[in-house]
Amino acid sequence: MLKISRQLLLIAVMLALAHPTFAAATPEESLVLDPWEIRLGGIGVAIYTEVRFDGVVEGGGTTINFEDDLGFDSSQIIGQLSVARQFGRRHNLSLTLFESNRSSTQTVDETIQWGDLTIPVNGTVSSTYDAAFIGLRYTYWVRSRERSVWGPTFALVRFSTGSALSLRGEGGGELEAENDFKIDVPVPQVGFMYRQALSERWMFAAEVGYLTFSDIADFSGHVFSGALVFEHSTFETFGFGGGLQWRNFDIVSGESRLLGNY
Repeated sequence: MLKISRQLLLIAVMLALAHPTFAAATPEESLVLDPWEIRLGGIGVAIYTEVRFDGVVEGGGTTINFEDDLGFDSSQIIGQLSVARQFGRRHNLSLTLFESNRSSTQTVDETIQWGDLTIPVNGTVSSTYDAAFIGLRYTYWVRSRERSVWGPTFALVRFSTGSALSLRGEGGGELEAENDFKIDVPVPQVGFMYRQALSERWMFAAEVGYLTFSDIADFSGHVFSGALVFEHSTFETFGFGGGLQWRNFDIVSGESRLLGNY
């Protein structure tokens, strides 16, 4: 069994851009929607990760703290990209993606059992932890007014994550043994999005999403996500914003399980 507990504070600094060829908004147009939107995010992450991977070993594996035991950095900047197209006042189509890749090499001070791989005291371990998210989302604005919009969202999401530990030979030579655990599933997601103009320049946005799946490529589980964001339209086609994002997941595959927050 693999158990992961990750508590990440995500502070997103985003750039909101509208396509520069569009004319200035008329009084009939919404203050919270643009024909085209591009958002670039630099997310500062404070990370805490614990992992347990039992595999088929009798007696189970070892609970590992990736930051304390394996020398992972406790913070990271993660990039995020979102591109959206608004069709009329009701329909919105967007593509969002982010990726986090972490790695470390560390000499351990206790025996680690990772699946069927045994790492002895003073063994040199090369380890990785990767996560990626890409989603194609449709939003229907049930309410579409000049200063506010809200409506349900429907998305097809590809969520992938995995961890790997490798025992290196003396002096950092060739790998003696390695073992990994990976999840990669395309699943449907439902959610809700709300935007409110606070002034002609400031906007508040909130969204939640939930996906659940069973027996898809031998995986079952759920993922919950959410975001709270403030944006400022500093210029006609350029602005900035900031907010909080989070994701919680519980995924099972065979004898392994992935639990976490990030």
